[in-house]
Amino acid sequence: MTGMGSRIAAMTAAAAVLLAGGVVPVAYADEPASAPAADASVCQAGDWDALKACIDEKTGAVTVNLTAMIVVPGDATIGYEAPVIATGADITLAAVVNGAGLTGLASGGTQVKRGGSVFYVAPGGSLTIASGTYSNIHTTDGGALVNNTGVLNITGGTFDSNSTEGNGGVILQNSGSTMISGGTFRNNVASPKGCSEATAATVCLNSKGGGGVIHSIGTLVVSGGEFDHNGATHSHFNSGGGAIWAQGSLTIRNGRDGSIPKFTNNWATVADPTGRNFAEDGILRGGAGGAVFLNGTEKSPSSATITGGEYTGNVSGYLGGAIYTEEFTTTYVGKAVAEQNNAGHFGGGLWFCPSGNSAASKGGNIALFDNTVNPDYDANSENKGTIPDDSGADRTYAGSDLAIMNPDFKNTNYHKNYVNQFQLLDTWFTDRANPAVEWTWDGTPLKESSGYYDSWLPYLSSRQNIRAVLASSKTHSDVEVRKPATLTIAQNGSGPDTITTGLALKANVKGDTDAAKNETIRQEARDRAQLTFKGNSARLSGGAFGSNGVVVFDSPYSMEWNKIGTDTTKPVATASTWLLTATSLTKREDGKFDETTGLTPYFDMDMRPSDCQADDTKADCWGHDNPETTDPENDPNKWYVRIKDNDSHDNNLAMGSMSLDNLAPGTYTLEETEAPSGYNLSGTIYTFTIIATTPGKLPTIPELHVFKDDGTAGDVVDGSNVPNSPKSGELDWEKTDSENAGTPLGDSEWKILDADDKPVKGYGNIQDCTVQGCDGKKDMNPTSGKFSVKLDSTFTNGTYKLVETKAPEGYLQPTGNAAEHTFTVTSGTDGLEVKWGDGQSANIPNTATEVRWTKVGSDATNTPLAGSTWKLTRTKDDGSDETVYDKITDCAPDKDGKETACRGHDLDPDAGAFRLKALKAGSYTLTETAAPDGYMQSTASYTFTISTDKEETVIISGANDENKIVNAKILTALPLTGGRSALYWSVTGGVLAILAGGVAVVADRLRRRAGVR
Repeated sequence: MTGMGSRIAAMTAAAAVLLAGGVVPVAYADEPASAPAADASVCQAGDWDALKACIDEKTGAVTVNLTAMIVVPGDATIGYEAPVIATGADITLAAVVNGAGLTGLASGGTQVKRGGSVFYVAPGGSLTIASGTYSNIHTTDGGALVNNTGVLNITGGTFDSNSTEGNGGVILQNSGSTMISGGTFRNNVASPKGCSEATAATVCLNSKGGGGVIHSIGTLVVSGGEFDHNGATHSHFNSGGGAIWAQGSLTIRNGRDGSIPKFTNNWATVADPTGRNFAEDGILRGGAGGAVFLNGTEKSPSSATITGGEYTGNVSGYLGGAIYTEEFTTTYVGKAVAEQNNAGHFGGGLWFCPSGNSAASKGGNIALFDNTVNPDYDANSENKGTIPDDSGADRTYAGSDLAIMNPDFKNTNYHKNYVNQFQLLDTWFTDRANPAVEWTWDGTPLKESSGYYDSWLPYLSSRQNIRAVLASSKTHSDVEVRKPATLTIAQNGSGPDTITTGLALKANVKGDTDAAKNETIRQEARDRAQLTFKGNSARLSGGAFGSNGVVVFDSPYSMEWNKIGTDTTKPVATASTWLLTATSLTKREDGKFDETTGLTPYFDMDMRPSDCQADDTKADCWGHDNPETTDPENDPNKWYVRIKDNDSHDNNLAMGSMSLDNLAPGTYTLEETEAPSGYNLSGTIYTFTIIATTPGKLPTIPELHVFKDDGTAGDVVDGSNVPNSPKSGELDWEKTDSENAGTPLGDSEWKILDADDKPVKGYGNIQDCTVQGCDGKKDMNPTSGKFSVKLDSTFTNGTYKLVETKAPEGYLQPTGNAAEHTFTVTSGTDGLEVKWGDGQSANIPNTATEVRWTKVGSDATNTPLAGSTWKLTRTKDDGSDETVYDKITDCAPDKDGKETACRGHDLDPDAGAFRLKALKAGSYTLTETAAPDGYMQSTASYTFTISTDKEETVIISGANDENKIVNAKILTALPLTGGRSALYWSVTGGVLAILAGGVAVVADRLRRRAGVR
């Protein structure tokens, strides 16, 4: 039998196993990721001896099928030594029977006593855990299940109630790399022997380390999995991480398959906080980072990229309810939302230590709102004592959303010269053009207060006790606004943006007086965030996130530039297009590149835009072919991409300003290929270099240089402002969509009026040219929606009006002043010079028509229902119907509740809510073609009328109030008398059909992989 035939036969056999009640592994032999190689040997293990024999001294790929729950032996057992995954070995563990795995409980529930880990991965060895249950294993030395110095991959499995008296409740890694893309980790604990609430000030306080799941020194990448209620009780400095303690390189990101790592109810306190009422009893002392702790040292600094994850209900007995990053670390944080987090004293959302530093860019920042500070969350009674009279303080809390401590404490006591900085933005990653929040002072931390060094910490050279948490309500009033700026928090200094106390702010979301608008702004941030923090708590500071290191609220690495015209103080108002070329990429050792293609311009392949997958060759995705030429590219080291203002690459939605992220270290050139309307091409090539950040340091902001003819970098471009000269003797403009200024709209018509409101001769009917050459047209620009009109000798110095006489189809026709756009003409040395009037620009937007409706059920008319589809027709002038959209599919969030890009006809990302736009004027009929699951399909027709004369809410005839369309719920079928129900037989038949279909699908998949079509 051929290889192809045997594989199809194997799949058929697998279906038979399923029908018989067995379990078939999910991965196939030819899957590229974590599955074993096609020629891997298979070994069955139902007891300890068999398991050890399957692994010890093996080389090459071996899949170990676990067929039973195996009790791990104790130290006193002969042959208990950990199986060694040797150099050159590639071992995969998979449970092929439900309930198979490893346990540390002997018969009768007796705990097996062990000193070391169950498995040891040697340098050059590889272990993959694909499935199985691993529970109740306890060790004294650390890493109950795995001690890794090679490569460890966890793609699945359940890891429950494992523990250690050392570090790493499940995994201890002192070198090597660990990748976690799946699996469930719950109730795992790292706790020094004898540590408890009663010994908090001795045993726990004198213990360093942590990591309820993993203690990693080396490389750790987490792209999936669930981390629930894991804990660490170590409470000395450099300790914590209820789930993860890491040093070296840490990456937490969302998976390519849409999976999101979830950190829930993890804790870094001296005792499990479950059931404790923080507002009444306070949070016990403990380590930093309720879920994640990043450590660094001066000799071994660390770096982290955190661009994914959900962090909910995590608790720290020190700093950083969800995440804390130490000194000598640099952390990049992607687009984040932090809400409803709590801290005992400072920074309910975000907090920086006296030696912490932060930076941000237009590419991403953290949206903070609705966080709180409450001293009752601190169980240390000394911090609730009498405030010293000589302090000038009147409270022990400040900064509901954000707090940054003054470096005075560290500079004075540790002879340092720290200066903190923070780029305070009032916009979010959802909209760079319009402010989302207004910042107001929320108390003021005293200059001397550290925010962390209270009486529960180890005593070194000094300890502040209650003075660590002192603040004043009088230095700044709670209504005093703090404007956006790059702030410096220093021991001494002056200037409006230099703070010589601590900084404490509250974020007031715009639209607070309008509840609906307020929630819309919040929800948009939640939907577009890469990571979220909610309901996390810290005893002292940083309810969601705390840091003593460098934190960059951006995805590495970024480059920003602006387009300026005649007015050099502000960007131009219309879009430009660019060719970005990666000319020389820096050799990398961080592993964040595709091993198949080698170095790419993407810093992280998993952070590519969703429409730029690995095999995509579109001009607006990185590729080896230059989109501006037809010549093939022969240099495999060169990469090209076309960038347009406000496209999917651009993180700055303000027109004329561009911000790109996820750029790999290397040298790039930038060349304008299409100028903004009304301007000449720049004609200059520019260059910049992305330099990898040194861990523990602020990133180097790339400078834009002029690219010289000899291939070297020339002068620095001031402010990265790229100038364009205005065209002479020509009026240029763009007709655009009001929701997307970068999208030109075709089919509009115009006229130009003189100062007496009379049409200028020859310019009374300007139509949009859409063909090359534009013969006979006043508009000489062949691009639909873009206009270039030569001004002849008829025009003399004066003021004129450009008037829109016909709007694009499906857009409202502006009237009155809204349709008129003034400009002036003056004689210049190079001909007529054109300048738009005050408040006018070459970007002229129109508002699209729209209709909205919501699908609801008769059982809950206020709850939208997902999953319906629709057909839309329009009545033509002759009375007949034409199909506008044959199938309108509900655009809805993905399985994890994240907003998806609506690329179909429905533009509303909420499940059950529909929005169609740009419908031309006329009468329409809407019919349902498929109902939501469990509901009867509506047989009614729903009609509405679209008008382009004025903006109005379209009412759908036949729908309820607010255009709610109701479906009746299907009643459950009753069983047939004397036999099985019809539902039983339909379900049974359905299961059999699914299994048969599954075999067919997989067989077809294998044929296609083999080249059979």
